[in-house]
Amino acid sequence: MTGDGAGGLLPPASEAGIYLVEEAEVGPLSEAAAACGVRCVRVDLHDSATREGFLDRISSALSFPAHVGRNWDALADALGDLGRPGDPGMVLLLLNSGRMRRESGAAFQTAMDVLQAGSAEWAGRRCPLWVFVALEESACRAGG
Repeated sequence: MTGDGAGGLLPPASEAGIYLVEEAEVGPLSEAAAACGVRCVRVDLHDSATREGFLDRISSALSFPAHVGRNWDALADALGDLGRPGDPGMVLLLLNSGRMRRESGAAFQTAMDVLQAGSAEWAGRRCPLWVFVALEESACRAGG
């Protein structure tokens, strides 16, 4: 992965979006974000295999207020509220998503669609949102 941020690990802000990476890249990506002054949030999905579990984990990781609903529209709205013009952006690291990808593939795809739309919305404010989905090495070799 190449880019304009910290040793080329972060893609250029103009190319912010969703990326699949190997687990071994998580630490360096976190360090690259810190070096660029970009907020980095880890979302561990290790025991989450459902839409509800994903929404609970991301809501907690991003410190959404308790009144934020636990549905895709609420996630889109709350995520949209976070990106501010002039902010250096944010890196979301999604860890241990294998179970959800296997057991709730449609929900995982919807989550990725919502996050991609959020990244596009942030881009309109010139505030990048990068989402990195960490895959086990075997999943990377198999194509995700």
